Amino acid sequence: MEVWSDAILKAGGRDWSGSKAASARGRRAVTVRNLCAHGIQVFNRKAITRVTTAAGRNIALKEGDPIKLDKKRFTNYTATLRAFARAIADGVTNLPDVKKGS
Repeated sequence: MEVWSDAILKAGGRDWSGSKAASARGRRAVTVRNLCAHGIQVFNRKAITRVTTAAGRNIALKEGDPIKLDKKRFTNYTATLRAFARAIADGVTNLPDVKKGS
């Protein structure tokens, strides 16, 4: 996520500072979304590493901990992902037009 997000934001003349997704909360939202989308109901080692690396500190998660997706968490994750989508959309909107044949 971070690599393609950096590229998209840079192309639009933006950086992570304008988005809630710059925080560990954003990366956690994406990680949980990906796990849920693939039917995984618990945190695995890769997901824990991603979340703790983004946070820059240890997170109280263990491999096999269930993903808790109650209404409050779902609402927070959704708001975070929407904020990031808006940051990307604003950046793309401001890109110069591409000339035909370029």
